[in-house]
Amino acid sequence: MIINGFDFRETCGACPEQYDVFDFKGNQVAYIRLRWGTLQVSAPDWNGDTIYEHSYSDGWLGSFTSDEERTNKLNLIANILNARVYGEG
Repeated sequence: MIINGFDFRETCGACPEQYDVFDFKGNQVAYIRLRWGTLQVSAPDWNGDTIYEHSYSDGWLGSFTSDEERTNKLNLIANILNARVYGEG
């Protein structure tokens, strides 16, 4: 799915739910994983540093609980990437 010009490609649907994210040139700019109750976004161009992390109260959570939550979190991540990759946000 395309969000704010980034291509979010789901690589696993649950346990963990994860995505590879690419910019408009096809460069991978992030890896997203929701597993063991933690949503983590790392960026390969920043030495794999974690650029966003959110911990849920359910430590077993391995996928988003609703489409609305997924949409909200992925949009938030796209905004963070916009600021990091393009200096916008």
